[in-house]
Amino acid sequence: MTTALDAKLGPKVIAVIAKVGVSATIIVEQNTAKPAVVDADVTRVEYAVTVSPPQFEEGLGESTIYRKGSAILAGYGLTFTPSPGNILRHASREYRVIGTKPIRSGDAVVAYSLTLER
Repeated sequence: MTTALDAKLGPKVIAVIAKVGVSATIIVEQNTAKPAVVDADVTRVEYAVTVSPPQFEEGLGESTIYRKGSAILAGYGLTFTPSPGNILRHASREYRVIGTKPIRSGDAVVAYSLTLER
């Protein structure tokens, strides 16, 4: 159920991200085989979105260098729910979404915090 706070904050979050954000694409890969089979036909559905500019940090793991980052995606009115495994494409680069955290204004999700890996 959408509350009065949701109705007020949702459009404001969209406006802020539209003002400071960057154009991007979220790619959702769906395995069309029943049951899901590795290397089966995969359908890629692309959604045009605006996100905060992705920010990254580098570090040294046990045997590799990693790059993890984050971005904020306006969630109010989205027609899909971002999830780990999605791909965020921005400025000709693709980042794997490895985590999502909904940000709520009440009952509705107004934004998602995306954890990214490059």
